[in-house]
Amino acid sequence: MKIYKVTVIFLILLVLPFAVIAQSDLNMQLLKAVKQNDSVTVQLLLNRGADVNSCDTNGASVLMWAAYKSDLDMVKYLVDYGADYKKKWVIYLENQGGYYGNLTGMAAGEGKLNVLKFFIEECKVPVDDKEWNPYDKAETGWTALQWACYKSSLKIAK
Repeated sequence: MKIYKVTVIFLILLVLPFAVIAQSDLNMQLLKAVKQNDSVTVQLLLNRGADVNSCDTNGASVLMWAAYKSDLDMVKYLVDYGADYKKKWVIYLENQGGYYGNLTGMAAGEGKLNVLKFFIEECKVPVDDKEWNPYDKAETGWTALQWACYKSSLKIAK
């Protein structure tokens, strides 16, 4: 009986690291699929066990990347699947020196009125929600209105 327990423990210790690597790989693939707005692959990966609330190396969630790179259908699908729309961190803007630190700011900054309305009207994210500021380590960043003004988008500002 003792050999059986030792064998089982050994097998668990042998297989566990591969399971962790597999989960991490699924999450990385999910992030890539969201960035490419590939809804079929996103559904497949979530069904295989990818974490809908996984994050990139900077702490930006899959949903944050969807708000930045994908369409409303992807955003809704992730929220319906259980993505946390209250989590904040940052997505650094490539070649622009700035960042987005919340969902409404991303939607406003990228001119995605339908995504912005979804977060405000359906998810009840406050219209004056401030971004997470990685330098202050606090919610002192811009609001969606400030992003709309910066981008000269009267449609988003209204």
